[in-house]
Amino acid sequence: MKSFTEHDITVTAIHNHWLFEHPTIYYIHGEMTGDLNTLLQDAKDALIKTSGLSLS
Repeated sequence: MKSFTEHDITVTAIHNHWLFEHPTIYYIHGEMTGDLNTLLQDAKDALIKTSGLSLS
C-alpha cells in the first residue's frame, strides 16, 4: 500500500478471498488518472516494489 501511495495511486480496496489460506494473499485495488505513459511507469514501479520481481 505504501508503494501505491508513493506513486499517487489511490487504494480503493484491500481484501483476501479465502479464510485460512497459506500463504495469506491480499489483493489491493487501486486507481489513478493522468498521462498513460506515466500511469504505466508508476504502476510498474509499484508492482516491482511489492512483488520482488524485475519486470522488463
